[in-house]
Amino acid sequence: MKNSKLSGRELERHEAKRDVWREVLDGIDEIKAGGGKRVVVEPKIGFIGG
Repeated sequence: MKNSKLSGRELERHEAKRDVWREVLDGIDEIKAGGGKRVVVEPKIGFIGG
C-alpha cells in the first residue's frame, strides 16, 4: 500500500478488496505465535474520582 493517503475512489477500491476477518484471524494467529506486540497502557497519574 502507498504511504500517501488514497483518494476517495482509490480508497473504495482498496477497501472492497480487503478481507477484514482474514486480517483479524491472521492477527490472532500472530499473537498466539508470540509475534504480536502487546502493550499495557496505564495512566501516568493516579485515578481521581469517586
